[in-house]
Amino acid sequence: MVIFISHFINLGGAFYLKTVELSLLTNSLQYPLSTISNLFFVNIILIFAHSIYKKNINFLNLSLKIRNLLKKYKFYDYTNINFFYFLAFIAIFSKFSYFDFSSTLQEQTLRDQPLYRDLLAGFRFFIFFPAILVFFKYLIKTENNFKINNFFIFFFYGVIFLYSLSINNRSLFFDSLLLLILIFLLLFFLDLIIIKKLSFKIFILIILIFPSINFIEKISTNFLIERTLYKDRTIPENIKSFGTILFSNKNQENYIKNLDYLNSLNYWDENYYSNSALNRINILLIHDNFNNIGKNISPKKIETLKNIQLNKLLTIFPQPIIDIFNNKYDKRFYNSFSTASYLYGDVILGETTGALKVGSALFTLKIIFGNMYFLIILIFFIPFFILFDSFYNSENKSFSPYIILLFYSTSLGLFNFVAAPDISIALHFIFRSLPEVLFFTLISRFIFEKFFKNS
Repeated sequence: MVIFISHFINLGGAFYLKTVELSLLTNSLQYPLSTISNLFFVNIILIFAHSIYKKNINFLNLSLKIRNLLKKYKFYDYTNINFFYFLAFIAIFSKFSYFDFSSTLQEQTLRDQPLYRDLLAGFRFFIFFPAILVFFKYLIKTENNFKINNFFIFFFYGVIFLYSLSINNRSLFFDSLLLLILIFLLLFFLDLIIIKKLSFKIFILIILIFPSINFIEKISTNFLIERTLYKDRTIPENIKSFGTILFSNKNQENYIKNLDYLNSLNYWDENYYSNSALNRINILLIHDNFNNIGKNISPKKIETLKNIQLNKLLTIFPQPIIDIFNNKYDKRFYNSFSTASYLYGDVILGETTGALKVGSALFTLKIIFGNMYFLIILIFFIPFFILFDSFYNSENKSFSPYIILLFYSTSLGLFNFVAAPDISIALHFIFRSLPEVLFFTLISRFIFEKFFKNS
């Protein structure tokens, strides 16, 4: 699934989506043959790396040892559903306690961030627990009439939507919905869900989805309209403003016209499809932009790029810990712009920040290391498969619920890992996000069993 979905996002999806749009695959691409060839060979290398892992008994034994360790510390445990509810409520608390409701988001960004805010960020993936609860019966593989509290599910998704409005985080809301689809597809491919039993419900769902597509697109556009001013407002003001203009067609039409005009002036266009949602599903144009840059970049800028990558890697650690070794390093500065924004010229180091355009970690590696990046990918992904395969037991088709939380996120998840927008984000996922989920699960379980052991 990791290889398939990442391939769809990077390259494969373009063949299908461009056919749906009745447009040429090469439209807007500067180096179509070179870009497509590189992405094709990356996919071949991933398949080869996975084959090496599956055929090596030492690698398989290492993955098994990690799996047994995870089972020992109950990371495969589904026995107490109340613990999952507990983690979900912790996620709500951590999300809303992270921000000050009385100050604008810009004011909060400029302050020195205390350590507890870095720690609270570790609970961010727990916000996706309701998606696991929806399919809980299939994940534990029981035929019993298992009842989930539907009120909690709807309440929780309502809270996710409000939180998305409050900080203009469009991805959080749509990722939580997309995760439902990905879990369903995975369970279906593993024969853990039988379509015949759900055929009527799926038919009704499809009927309801089609009329709502335009409304969903309208909500998505509204997030983009609000993005220009959301940092200058408080959280309650953002929620109120979103609701006020949601049904204003004039605002949306003006925004779309202005966006089309700005895109016409931007050499590094990121809109490969006429539908904005499709640009998030497939990022072939982003890879082509980076391939174009790699063919024309100066040696001096490559050296600067290397320095930026090294400094962005340090953002994996909390600022107070970094200060112990280097009190001149400013984590906020390197988090305030992306590699793509620097390479596109939207950011001038030391003068402007605040641009977070989507990039390509794959082609960033190619720019820095040349064709050696194929070898780097091969070497990197063998231990990657060893680690993440330990969260799945193929003998009984069981998953650790905590890896499901990490399946997909627009910023980066397991399924779209190969489509990472930045090298630092990819390494942050492995060395920060995954350990945080496991560590905070252990801490939360200790608290839960200490105070709620009879629940």
